[in-house]
Amino acid sequence: MNLEESFQMAVKDESHRQTFLDKVRGEFGLPEYIRKVEYVPKQRVSRREGVETLMLMNPSPLARYFHMKQRKGSVFVFPSAFEEEISGYKNSDDFLSTLVDHEYFHAKESFENPSLIHLSPLSWYVKRQKTLKEYMADISLSLPNFFFMKIFSFFDVKKVFEKRTERLKSFVNDTHAFVDAYELRAYRNELENFKNRNCSTEHMIDVALKIRRFSKDMSPIIIYKFDKEGNIMSQEKIDI
Repeated sequence: MNLEESFQMAVKDESHRQTFLDKVRGEFGLPEYIRKVEYVPKQRVSRREGVETLMLMNPSPLARYFHMKQRKGSVFVFPSAFEEEISGYKNSDDFLSTLVDHEYFHAKESFENPSLIHLSPLSWYVKRQKTLKEYMADISLSLPNFFFMKIFSFFDVKKVFEKRTERLKSFVNDTHAFVDAYELRAYRNELENFKNRNCSTEHMIDVALKIRRFSKDMSPIIIYKFDKEGNIMSQEKIDI
């Protein structure tokens, strides 16, 4: 059974999905920065976007929290990756484009330079902490009215809370920008590897649209057509 046949079987039969992932490992090997690739039967939903997660690179805690290099990550694959109506994957190359060219790319960055993909724990701590005035404003709201009025007039509680809200919004925006930057690098890596994979036109366009979403890049993309032997038969630039 070749890889494409194994993928199609995994789409139809959940019990074959880890077997398919093992076959991928057998054919392409496992990079030094990947600990394992594992199928997870319980579906995960992205907290940020509220959509079903297809795959997820889970870094070593030492890389994530302490920026220690040379720490392997794991890739988890969820049921939606085998459901075409959700993933859009029409063949095994669409699947491998995400697994190898996207999630493995995240793992490689985490392994070689964790600061590129993980926020500094110190920056998370500092930006999330309350200032002394914010603590005092919290205390003032829990005291009887007499004391509350005294502290309110001194600290201007409303202004303190407005500043806290602005700071937290800034923190969230900075975090999203950081995540967008490393996602953009991974999507661009997928785009660069289309010439090595017989991906469906739909998948190539989907990746290009995600790049546009993160970068506002309006450049046309190259759509590759392959023959039965996997050689590039033609290529065409299209605007999307």
